[in-house]
Amino acid sequence: MVEIRTFDGDWQHLSDFCQTHWLRRYQGKVPVVLWTPDMLEWELADLPATRNYLVAAYDGARLVGFIGARPMKLHFRGEVIDGSWGSYFTVDSEYEKQPVALQLNLELRRRHRERGAKLSMGFVYQGFKESRGQDFWLRQPKLVKPVRQLGFWARPLDFKAVADFSFHKLDAIASRLGGVVLGKPWPPRANSNIRAFTAADAAPCAALLDAKSRQCDLGYVWDAALAARQLQFKDVSRTFVAEQDGRVAGLINYFPLEIVGKRSIVAGVIDFMAVDELPGSQAVDLVRTALADM
Repeated sequence: MVEIRTFDGDWQHLSDFCQTHWLRRYQGKVPVVLWTPDMLEWELADLPATRNYLVAAYDGARLVGFIGARPMKLHFRGEVIDGSWGSYFTVDSEYEKQPVALQLNLELRRRHRERGAKLSMGFVYQGFKESRGQDFWLRQPKLVKPVRQLGFWARPLDFKAVADFSFHKLDAIASRLGGVVLGKPWPPRANSNIRAFTAADAAPCAALLDAKSRQCDLGYVWDAALAARQLQFKDVSRTFVAEQDGRVAGLINYFPLEIVGKRSIVAGVIDFMAVDELPGSQAVDLVRTALADM
């Protein structure tokens, strides 16, 4: 009998569970992200109360399902509210005929209501018909509201690897041609006043990110503790700052992510960037610094 309760394992256990079942379901059909133990800890374990939003399904001692969220203070249309950011929804394929996914979702919603949280946000990946997430979430129109579609840009650094990774022939051809036309990214200028993030940069970086967040309908509430956690955690997160007149005036943050397509590649995902106070040439150098580090 399946029991829904708080996840009580460690990050290695959760990583193994997610990787096993995502690869089993999607390998060769959809790009699969390999979530490492450190990444899961970075995303989900920054507050003692976070375990309240780690909901798991167990058949005896066997983990058969998981949905995780992280409590966050959020700017929402000029207000500060309690909410969460969630992801990593995984169900053992042997249990998909049972209502495990529904039970996990209902329990996570109940815990949000119990704690007065007003919303939980996440992402639905669209573009591959095999993806199960879009079917699950978008069939709940009274509860799940798509806010907007998001696109992304990509700058191949190893064009052959990206071509070999791609599922679509046109993407592979474009990547190989891009290698001829684009080549390697330009390096930053030597005198661009850009350096690696240090712990002392947490407060000024938080101020930059919170100012940007307040301009949005929905965004994180940043303080020095959150910035220190998000911008420099083990080998997961890497950040560079740009200085103007001896103060931190811009930043760029990225994390490496292994993805399995037709082959495995490591992508550098730019997570946060603040360049509004920088001249254009220094903003470009900040991006080039991150690309060079990748």
